[in-house]
Amino acid sequence: MSSSLPPLNLSYFKTMFENASKILSIGKGRLGVVVRATGDLWNILEFKSPRYLSIIALEEGAYLPVSSEKWLHLEELFTRHNIMRTLVGIGLDRFRKLREELENRSILFFADHHRILMLFYSSQKPEDITRSQEHYNMLAINFLKEEGFDPRESVIVYDTSTHRFFEVMAALSLAEKGYAVFLEGDILDVMIPTNGVPDRIAIKTRNEGFTFKELLVFGEAVWQRAGCELLPESFVIEVKPDPSEASKGYARLERYMSTGQFTGGLLACPRIFRIESRLNKYSCLTWNEKGRNISMKLK
Repeated sequence: MSSSLPPLNLSYFKTMFENASKILSIGKGRLGVVVRATGDLWNILEFKSPRYLSIIALEEGAYLPVSSEKWLHLEELFTRHNIMRTLVGIGLDRFRKLREELENRSILFFADHHRILMLFYSSQKPEDITRSQEHYNMLAINFLKEEGFDPRESVIVYDTSTHRFFEVMAALSLAEKGYAVFLEGDILDVMIPTNGVPDRIAIKTRNEGFTFKELLVFGEAVWQRAGCELLPESFVIEVKPDPSEASKGYARLERYMSTGQFTGGLLACPRIFRIESRLNKYSCLTWNEKGRNISMKLK
């Protein structure tokens, strides 16, 4: 393997998963992640709660193996067309089937898509590139089998950027604090004026929170758990993958907050434990360079 390939820092993500239970501790359980196997391109993690893994799978557009050669791709299910059809009561069957597929999965195969892509491009003929995703998935399934895991109890996630992963961590954190969390493009941000495109919008619920995609898939059970009521408290969320971009993140929060639609703003960004006093009016989710000391301060 070429050492010149710039990797996603998988050990960094692994440590974040392991330490996230420090903030994900509302309700009955914790994130409960155990690292079961590691490699240069991937980690295999086991989740105590299928719910947390389901949220990660839904938010990341994961692949769900249903056999050694077939899988469901969640990204293809959550198009705006499918979401609108579901909201008006059409096309519910696909999401009912998806719920059944997600309920009994506890293993996450978390891969560095960039390194896999670079290796594949450097070793394949141009005409084979179109088959790359099938190739990745078959490799992932084989890795799972070699490590003694059933692919049908697993979720495969390829992450191409830290930004997307941090969005998922922010969604998990806020859902556990009792917020309904809506992703960019999840209907809500086109229904209200935001003066931009927030990474997430979160609204407080009466009881436990949820993510919008979780609600689509698990439906009534999630809504009942949340107390069937959205409260006036809300957060607009901006994610930045590097502390050098924190000031840009706060500038975006200022724009969103100027609409008067939100009661608070939150920046998710690593290594911003010390921030300028003028920025203290906003909440933050942060962690250190090793993925430890995860801290969430809501204001």
